[in-house]
Amino acid sequence: MKSLIQLGLLAALACGSAYGNPVSFTGTNAGASSITASGLVVKGFYTTGVNNWNATDVTQDSLGIGVYSQNANFVVEGEYKEYLTIDFGATATGTVTVNSLVLNFPNTETSPYFKYAWISALPAGTSPSLTGLTTNWTTPGTPGTGDLVSFGPLAGQGRYLLIGAINGSQSTTNVFALNGVTYTSVPDGASTLALMGAAVATLGLAARRRKQ
Repeated sequence: MKSLIQLGLLAALACGSAYGNPVSFTGTNAGASSITASGLVVKGFYTTGVNNWNATDVTQDSLGIGVYSQNANFVVEGEYKEYLTIDFGATATGTVTVNSLVLNFPNTETSPYFKYAWISALPAGTSPSLTGLTTNWTTPGTPGTGDLVSFGPLAGQGRYLLIGAINGSQSTTNVFALNGVTYTSVPDGASTLALMGAAVATLGLAARRRKQ
């Protein structure tokens, strides 16, 4: 009976929130269609016109991951309507929320800093609609000072996080590289299994009391 109680409690605890370790995106990569760090896959995109998504290479250096573009400094820029996606699918089977997002701004960052949205599929063609996503581009948290700025937690949840620069060319503000992220993953069915585990533990405790 003691083993049954322990197993039930362990099941309830194991099915709760599982915190992902902080992931750093700094390194050396001159350009690739995607960059993987600790199981998270980062890809680059840009738009032409109102909605016309195109894939582009990403690059990685001591600042983090940016978009491989015509610019000498490979960062995410609003002038070129550049974006990054973080795919959490390889590290989690369920819901993902972002606890903190770390961006490296080579210039003097100013509010509203960046834009983001949770999407269910990678950008392609006219999807997602920038018009439809506009109201979801917000500035979460209170940033610090200096080039390395941490934001969080980010509202929403999903598999893909889309982030982009709101304004500015390389000569102005709010261009950035993706430096790091911490996130929480709750596997599918976790709530049900946790309740089952708690129920097993409760039944075990009740049976034990009756014997006493």
